[in-house]
Amino acid sequence: MRAASEFPLELAVAAPSQFLYVANASDSNASAVDTNTDAVVGTPITVGSVPRKFAVLPNGTKAYVAKLGNSVSVIDTISRAVTASLSTGASSQPSSITVSPGGTKAYLATFGCGGRHPQGG
Repeated sequence: MRAASEFPLELAVAAPSQFLYVANASDSNASAVDTNTDAVVGTPITVGSVPRKFAVLPNGTKAYVAKLGNSVSVIDTISRAVTASLSTGASSQPSSITVSPGGTKAYLATFGCGGRHPQGG
């Protein structure tokens, strides 16, 4: 497989599809990799500010990318485009993100503010 970036930081599989998403920290973007061909698909998705952690909805339609710089990007995995940017607060840095089994909420762990920030799916 061709590398998606020089500094891939996080991976997430978009089940039930065949795509693996890669957070490319050094390039401030994310890549989709077709697991059937092991090839990067299309152009990287610009998310900005050091993408660190990934979570994908159980149905594979959205991905959440926690980034250095106090925000989370929401990616439509069908169009491979950022559809929203959610602020995590001025004094917080995302350290982990996950989605509920039903895909109705995303949970974000942060450092610097001592809290979690549930967001609707």
